[in-house]
Amino acid sequence: MNIKISLGTTGFKQAENALAMLGDQAKPAIARAINRELRGVATDASREARKIYKVRASDVRRAFHYQRASASRLFGRAISSGSPIPMTRFSPYPGARPKKAPPVGLSFFVTLARGRSKVPGSFWGKGTAFRRIGSRRDHLSKLYGPSVPQMVGRPDMILKFQRAADERFRRTLEHEVGRIFQGMGV
Repeated sequence: MNIKISLGTTGFKQAENALAMLGDQAKPAIARAINRELRGVATDASREARKIYKVRASDVRRAFHYQRASASRLFGRAISSGSPIPMTRFSPYPGARPKKAPPVGLSFFVTLARGRSKVPGSFWGKGTAFRRIGSRRDHLSKLYGPSVPQMVGRPDMILKFQRAADERFRRTLEHEVGRIFQGMGV
């Protein structure tokens, strides 16, 4: 599952007049503004995901990669992709391999709304959490939680990220245009 948030130059009529006056310097300024704001998308995603899930900000940011804008390609993209996060990243209890396995299994803190959830039959083994599937001793399954794209991929969240990115882009573009005008002595 991939989530894509795009930033481009369409729909910013008020900045177009100022950018027309800049000529050749306009495109690099737009590219800088787009690239600066792409990182903000991962920050927004991390903030929103941590309101719902007990996940580390670094885990969310690590799931994003970027297609940067250039003066010849005034378009940038923040893409979230990745596989499910191991359950051991969601505050397991007991936190390390105990001397005696808990009778009910391990518990994890995945969502803030549901709190700590027990996973019957789960246990520690070789640094990760497992659960036996079937009756045979060698049939084990590693435990995984949701992936970052699953956490931040709801349509309402994507719309929120897009709006925030557009607003930051406008402010950053105004700043970039102001820097160029200041350098020109205007």
